[in-house]
Amino acid sequence: PAPMPLAPLSGSLSPRWADDGTLVGAVSVDASNLGGHDGAGEADGIVEMVVSFFVAIVFWIGLFYFFVFTEHRWAGSVPRSEKQQENDKYWAARNLLGIVHASVV
Repeated sequence: PAPMPLAPLSGSLSPRWADDGTLVGAVSVDASNLGGHDGAGEADGIVEMVVSFFVAIVFWIGLFYFFVFTEHRWAGSVPRSEKQQENDKYWAARNLLGIVHASVV
């Protein structure tokens, strides 16, 4: 039996049908009805995205060095490790930053 035709999809979406009533392709988009967008503003938001990227990078690097410089305050109650590299303030700051990052993200 031939498949039943689908009801028209909302907006500008429509299926493509063959002459015999079978679906021949994926859903296509009619770009003439996309909420007033003509495609000319494709770069909208690029500046905001780049700025927010650099702000985030500066924030996380700044937080890392804040943890490094304050390690003597927050790591004092943590027992020393037998592995010397784990007693380094950069190692401890990286672990704390990882915990904070995992909690936030």
